[in-house]
Amino acid sequence: MSRRLAPHIPLLALLLCLLMPAQAVAADEEAGHQQRVLFLETKKALERGDDALFQRNLAQLRDYPLYPYLLYWRMRRDLGTQSSDTIEAFLTGYPSLPITPLLRTAWLRHLAQEGRWEEFLRLYRHGGAEMQCYLHTAQLHSGKPELAWAGAKRLWLVGHSQDAACDELFQAWREAGGISRELYWQRIELVMARGNSGLARHLARHLDKEDQARITLWRRVYHDPTLIERHEQLQPDSAENRRIIHHGLTRLARTEPEQAITLWRKIQPRYQFSAEQSDAIGVAIARQLAYNGDPRALLWFAQLPPPVLEQEDRAWAARVALRNSNWKAAISWLDAMPVTERLSTPWQYWRARISAALGDEQQAEHLYFSVSRDRGYYGFLAADQINAGYNLEHTPVEVDDTALQALKERPEMVRAHELYMLLLTTDARREWGRAVAGMGREQRLVAGKLADEWRWYDTALLTLAKANYFSDLDIRFPLAHSESVTREAQSRQLNPAWVYAVARQESAMSPDARSPAGALGLMQLMPTTGKAVAKALNYPIGGNEQLLEPDTNIHLGTYYLRQVLDRFDNNAVLATAAYNAGPHRVSGWFPEQGVIDADIWVESMPFHETRLYVRRVMAYTVFYEQRLDNTITRLNQRMAPIGRRATDKPL
Repeated sequence: MSRRLAPHIPLLALLLCLLMPAQAVAADEEAGHQQRVLFLETKKALERGDDALFQRNLAQLRDYPLYPYLLYWRMRRDLGTQSSDTIEAFLTGYPSLPITPLLRTAWLRHLAQEGRWEEFLRLYRHGGAEMQCYLHTAQLHSGKPELAWAGAKRLWLVGHSQDAACDELFQAWREAGGISRELYWQRIELVMARGNSGLARHLARHLDKEDQARITLWRRVYHDPTLIERHEQLQPDSAENRRIIHHGLTRLARTEPEQAITLWRKIQPRYQFSAEQSDAIGVAIARQLAYNGDPRALLWFAQLPPPVLEQEDRAWAARVALRNSNWKAAISWLDAMPVTERLSTPWQYWRARISAALGDEQQAEHLYFSVSRDRGYYGFLAADQINAGYNLEHTPVEVDDTALQALKERPEMVRAHELYMLLLTTDARREWGRAVAGMGREQRLVAGKLADEWRWYDTALLTLAKANYFSDLDIRFPLAHSESVTREAQSRQLNPAWVYAVARQESAMSPDARSPAGALGLMQLMPTTGKAVAKALNYPIGGNEQLLEPDTNIHLGTYYLRQVLDRFDNNAVLATAAYNAGPHRVSGWFPEQGVIDADIWVESMPFHETRLYVRRVMAYTVFYEQRLDNTITRLNQRMAPIGRRATDKPL
């Protein structure tokens, strides 16, 4: 926004009126509105280096709730010229602001880079790897090597590259003789387990030539596990070779389980693998077979000692049995789960399905009825089985007006509101998150209601979730951007409730959402996908930031949703899975022959994220049909059986 705002109050006021919800602008007192305009002008002056205007305006904003933010931004801009007294005055004067720890971290980094270790130790509180590296370096420079080396060891024994701030600490520790050959090998094993063979090569430079050769061989096996059988150096039975073979086979199992099985059976008698190593290889093979839906996974899981199986392994064994209609095996693995797991709603649904398949209709109907009371995916599936109504009970949050007003007046909420109204949503979320973290359940209910009143939809629904309250369906499933969603859904001949459900799951209806992978906006478009769709539509895209604009995001997202729906023969389950995991992956998850019931197919998808995603979107579509006053389409009508015929169409 700041790039478009000129430093003139009339223009800023006009843009604010356009950007803010009309009712919010109308509700603001004129004085408050002028302060917002002045605040943005001052921020812009700081960004372009107009210090004279910044100082004049700053004096007029001392009573404005966001005044400390201007101080903070100025100190961050000119950090190298700040005095310790100035920084510490801010840290002391504004201890509860979420930007205060950010300033502390920035200042500590500056002190470390200048070697001002005593000041660093005085101001240090806590931090991530970078700050811990600096902390132990400061201890070393302050005559506390024992503390420094103990901290260095903790930072050393990780399977990834450590922050560059650790370089000086590790170098000093190495020169002091602290990093033994054993410590190098411990870290290399952790690194190789994480698949970071490049870092293993870097670490090996500090070992002798024999060790370097051994690690080179290990890295080669990591990239080509078939060397296990062919390489002469790996034929003798030794602890080092068993370690390399163990890692190579577990890696091979994740990509080529058939090869791994053949190789494992051939070499197992020749080496004295530990029980732990043998079990790890067996688990890796069993898991990959299970992900592939291969019924042999049941034999591999059954041959493993129960203590080595994790809860998810038992779940996967049950899923494989379901996918292959092995009902007796399914019930056996379900019974092997911990009590709390097997009594959970999902597995109670599957117990009902299994009971019905085994002919115990009375037990099945009893379980279906019990599960159908659940307000969600499995409850809807169970209701379909017995032709019962869906549980769509809506109980709005009720909060006291006095409590709501009191919360509005809390300084952190005032700041959050101001930041939100000024579209500084990252800072607004920090204020909100810090405030909500310290609240009890009742206060969080009030906060959720307040965020909904502000039309801060994602924050409202997430705050209610933190309060463990899921019965206010209006807040949980907001009808944000309804004009765009309705228009684009109609244009693409899509169910608007499904479009809403996808956006709700993708971003919680947050237009500025950014995923760690780089997906943007309401419908979480990857920039490459967004640009490809825009090109197909001849829709000009100025840059990635444009994908954060709701109308643009919905326009492009619905087009892509239509594409995947066409690709998969109008099968909403497949299209939903493809929107999350990609069409190519979904095509690889089809049964080799015949068809599978959609609920079993969803349950046995190899990606946990996609399983959860599809289940939620299917359920959310029902909720949004209710919210839109549309006819409810039952899941058994929406979830057609899955067969291989849909894989032939290009996207």
